[in-house]
Amino acid sequence: MYIPLNPPETEKCLQIRKNYETFFNTLDDFLFVLDLEGRIVHCNETIFRRLQYTAEEIIGSNVLKIHPPDRQKEVMHIFMEMIGGSTRVCPIPLYTKDARQIPVETTVIRGVWDDKPALFGISKDISRLQFSEEKFAKSFYFNPTPCGFSDLVTGQYLEVNDAVCELLGYTREELVGRTLVELGIMTPEEKERIASHADTEGKLENIKAQLRTKSGKLLTVLKSAENMQVSDKQYRFTVLNDVTDMLEAQELNEQYSRLQALMIKISSTYINIELDKVDEIVQESLREMAEFVSADRAYIFDYDFEKNVCSNTCEWCREGISSEINNLQNVPIDFIPNWIALHQKGEAFYMPDINLLPNNGPYSVRGILEPQGVKSLITLPMKLNEDLVGFVGFDSVSDFHAYSEKERDLLVVFSQMLVNIAERKRQAEALIRAKNVAEEASKTKEIFLATMSHEIRTPLNVITGMVRELLKQRLPPAQKALLTNAKSASVHLLSILNNILDLSKIEAGEFVLDNCVFDFATLLRDAEGIMTLRAQEKQIDLTLSIEPEMDTVFFGDEARIRQVLINLMDNAIKFTEKGSVNVKVWPGLMKDTLRVVNVEIADTGVGISQEFMSKLFSKFTQEENDSRRKFQGTGLGMNIVQHLVGLMGGKVEVRSTKGEGTTIHFNLLLRQARHDLLPAQSRYSAKAPDLTGRRVLVVEDNEMNRYVVQLSLQALNCSISEAGDGKQALEILKDQEFDLIFMDVQMPALDGIEATRIIRKELKLQTPIIALTANAFKHNVVNYLEAGMNDYIVKPYLEKDFFQKLNQYIPGLPVLPVEEAETPLYDLAHLREICKHDDGFMHTMMRIFIKVVDDSVPQFEQMRFSRDFPGIRKLAHKLKPSIDNLTIVSIYDTIRVLEKVDPDVMQPEQIFALMDEVVKVLLEVSNQLKSYLEKYGSGV
Repeated sequence: MYIPLNPPETEKCLQIRKNYETFFNTLDDFLFVLDLEGRIVHCNETIFRRLQYTAEEIIGSNVLKIHPPDRQKEVMHIFMEMIGGSTRVCPIPLYTKDARQIPVETTVIRGVWDDKPALFGISKDISRLQFSEEKFAKSFYFNPTPCGFSDLVTGQYLEVNDAVCELLGYTREELVGRTLVELGIMTPEEKERIASHADTEGKLENIKAQLRTKSGKLLTVLKSAENMQVSDKQYRFTVLNDVTDMLEAQELNEQYSRLQALMIKISSTYINIELDKVDEIVQESLREMAEFVSADRAYIFDYDFEKNVCSNTCEWCREGISSEINNLQNVPIDFIPNWIALHQKGEAFYMPDINLLPNNGPYSVRGILEPQGVKSLITLPMKLNEDLVGFVGFDSVSDFHAYSEKERDLLVVFSQMLVNIAERKRQAEALIRAKNVAEEASKTKEIFLATMSHEIRTPLNVITGMVRELLKQRLPPAQKALLTNAKSASVHLLSILNNILDLSKIEAGEFVLDNCVFDFATLLRDAEGIMTLRAQEKQIDLTLSIEPEMDTVFFGDEARIRQVLINLMDNAIKFTEKGSVNVKVWPGLMKDTLRVVNVEIADTGVGISQEFMSKLFSKFTQEENDSRRKFQGTGLGMNIVQHLVGLMGGKVEVRSTKGEGTTIHFNLLLRQARHDLLPAQSRYSAKAPDLTGRRVLVVEDNEMNRYVVQLSLQALNCSISEAGDGKQALEILKDQEFDLIFMDVQMPALDGIEATRIIRKELKLQTPIIALTANAFKHNVVNYLEAGMNDYIVKPYLEKDFFQKLNQYIPGLPVLPVEEAETPLYDLAHLREICKHDDGFMHTMMRIFIKVVDDSVPQFEQMRFSRDFPGIRKLAHKLKPSIDNLTIVSIYDTIRVLEKVDPDVMQPEQIFALMDEVVKVLLEVSNQLKSYLEKYGSGV
């Protein structure tokens, strides 16, 4: 049905799209949308600006165009994995029009664009991050202090810097992958002695150790080490300080020890830093570094060259030293030209005595420093790539201080660490923003789907309810046919809606299997029973074969396995005009309690072309995909089947020849279960209860939906009250008592969830509340139950489910286990459905059954006498649909055994006993139907 948008809605949509485009194009990240063939269908302005392509050059082009030519095969391989869902990240750089490469990390999310499946890509420029890592590597490899990383478990070195190689006389290749003991650098006894000095966390601080170089020279070093964890692996960071020639300079050695310990602590802390603790850690390390170099004040400044100013962003002061951070905001850069010039060249500005600076008034370097009481200072540039972003500085106020070369080297490393950590924080925050954008998009999609579900299910509930009530009445055949078509269309629409919701959950990774113990054989026969009528209508033979020795009780998602079976069987029947559809099930390998279950569905239908075979599992695809196509469908079924089977540890394989038929094989990995764990059948009847004297409150804002519920209740002799929203319901409940409340969820004034909370918490009522909802997402159901509702029914509902809830929750109704009730010989419900509730047609079908029984009983006797076992199989096959249509469950399995009976496997006496059982039941049913027709159908 076409429903035109009113002008305000259209204007609102256009504004939303405009806002989206503005947001999309202001992001610095590379954003693009790809179709499933790799073509770029949409992208933001960043791609045009950074890659130097025009929209005409890039829109519609393959994504390979913006990747390096020598890596395009690798890109295509990753793209296929993205489509398959096995990966979401691509590390290949982007390629500009002028042949430059931009390092990126690309993350993709599956979605829908212009109603077609698509991939949404976000490429983060990691050039600066790579450069930061290179800077850190340089600060490690070219550090004058020997240091290295080793595996905490094996002791093998994973990496060492140049200073270690120079100290020990080995190459990096000789050291990496070996331990000091293996190389003879350290004796086992020395190793044990040093280990004994480690604290409970494995930390060493300045332990003297004897090491032997490759040339045989014995060195005395101070060894410091600390364990650190990166992700899920543990490492040891070790620093060696050669004190062989400096033992007499004890004071200097102590300073070096402090230097090493500080480097280890700061490096370890920065490697494992958490984003929300960056500012706290930087402040603490600023204090530690200042105390190490005996500074009285330490600070960090940011440069803003657009505004031509610099500002103090972080400061530490020794006790008794004045804070200057508030006085040093937006300081003009023009005041410190020489300072800036050195920083731009990557050099420190070092002044051991500020009295050596020229006195050029209050707006000079000396004029700024003297009021702060500074005697000596050093400031070191903070550069990201080639950009000067700020500086870190140290003031000496109480006394003059001359910085040693070692101290200056340390401060250079420290300044670079500050740059790296600031960049990591920026990158992490950018990733969080991108993640939030993606999550918000996912949330928007979920809200849309929930709204769509609600807006379709609500009117559909009215339609199906009205049709259901009309079909109960005596109507002319033509009108019944129209109503039956309307019912079929409603069921088809609901199936499409459910498929879309299933697919959305699968793509979002939110689809969860609901496992339980079930009988696979019963499930298969249920599916066969459901599809038998369709096969009969097309005069197609439908057969089911289950390996006789197969144990069929498993632990798995019974509902989803049934969905797969019915989908594939329905397809087989739909695409078969004549011939047969054969379902075969057999067990596969078993390991421990896990069993492979094989299912094969073979038909003699139209078959599938080889060209379409590759698209068979794609979404929204059909072989005839135009207005002339013969077979209806959304093209979602096979895609959902593939995902469901995959979730259950299996795979789907298809063999087909155009014009000859198709065979689909799938397997499932199921856990075998004990028979005694099978759940008991429901203790609550699905038949209409007698509610004489009972009171039911229906809370629903939609008048037509209230009417549908009223129609379902009116024949049950109960008193019905109505409320248009939760607020009205609360007013009614203050004065009246009810046995049951049906509560809609989405209502004006006061919704169903909040109304339920008030009923439970404020009114203190325990009346059973059943949600009437068009939203049955798992998180919605959790919200209903948490609010205090007892259960829920999804619109549009089946009347048997409606009645079962009444039987379950209205107090005082009889509750009997199904197995304790007498099982009737037959059930006319299925036959009534087949006959579209046409009593005349149903009576005719009953007379046909009686005639079939009258003809078959003598034939069975003749076949027993002649031992005509092939004839017995044929007659059983002929009787099976009639037994299924009347739901004669007592011989449901027996007739199927006779259909495949083999005298070489089963003794003739056993076969004849099964025949006697069938004949006895058939005659009893026939007699009961004759009595029924005498009473209601003008005789046999």
